[in-house]
Amino acid sequence: MSTIAEIETAIEQLSPQEQQQLREWLLERGQPQGSTVPVGRKLLALSGAIKTWPRDFAENHDHYLHGAPKRKAPRPVATSGAFGGHVAPKARAL
Repeated sequence: MSTIAEIETAIEQLSPQEQQQLREWLLERGQPQGSTVPVGRKLLALSGAIKTWPRDFAENHDHYLHGAPKRKAPRPVATSGAFGGHVAPKARAL
């Protein structure tokens, strides 16, 4: 018998009052603890905290955050164009 089946069997053997107490206990444990500040607001407070990022941070964020091997050399960055220097590739003819 699996663990889940054993738990279900044990719950079925509880009285209705004990089942209700278990539900309430589980609901309390499922509530977030600590800060009630939305994650977006926390992230906004951090914006601008790091003044200089490595040029290849987007491509190698796993390396910088978790120590994974770097993926490859950074791609060259365009210095002009729309959207802060990003230049869209030309469409190929079909």
